[in-house]
Amino acid sequence: MIADAIRTKTSAVRYKPSEMANAIMAITTVEQNECVIDAIAEGTLSIAAGNASYITQNAFAYAPIEHAIFPNATYIGINAFYSCRSLIHVDLSECISISNNAFQYCESLESANMRKCVSVMGDAFRGCSTLSMISFPVCTTVNESAFISCRNISKVYLPSCITVGTSAFAYCSTMTTVNLPKCVVLHDSAFYLCNNITSVSLP
Repeated sequence: MIADAIRTKTSAVRYKPSEMANAIMAITTVEQNECVIDAIAEGTLSIAAGNASYITQNAFAYAPIEHAIFPNATYIGINAFYSCRSLIHVDLSECISISNNAFQYCESLESANMRKCVSVMGDAFRGCSTLSMISFPVCTTVNESAFISCRNISKVYLPSCITVGTSAFAYCSTMTTVNLPKCVVLHDSAFYLCNNITSVSLP
């Protein structure tokens, strides 16, 4: 749940969402049940924290947010955005690690910008049925069930990926192309029931 206040790490001052419209707070940690309200307009709720570097577990679980912008966050905790069913887009361009179940059941999520992420943990994007575009150019490890049941992903290109875990992309039913030029460890059922794959590129 989104609390009705946020806290800065340095001053511990609390602010109501009404005081936060069209503003970005300079905080270093987004903790459970605390958030930064960027803008509320026409029924759209966005969250943003320009200097936040760490998002703890359950921070926004079940929250009715549509956009999440954390350009300096390097770590996303367990269940951080769990079941945010209205979430459409996330910008975590500096994120290095995505924890277990971080975006599980974010059914409206369309795209994820995580160009510096090196590790996607288990079930991180499980059940993100709308997700069609993923950008993980330096990711080396995709753990078990990380993208299971992401049935709208048609292409996987992970140029730096070395290890793909069990059932990592299982049930991605529209997937046609798999390009893993550096992958040396491909676990059981990694692409289970991806019956439309027509092109596979491995070392």
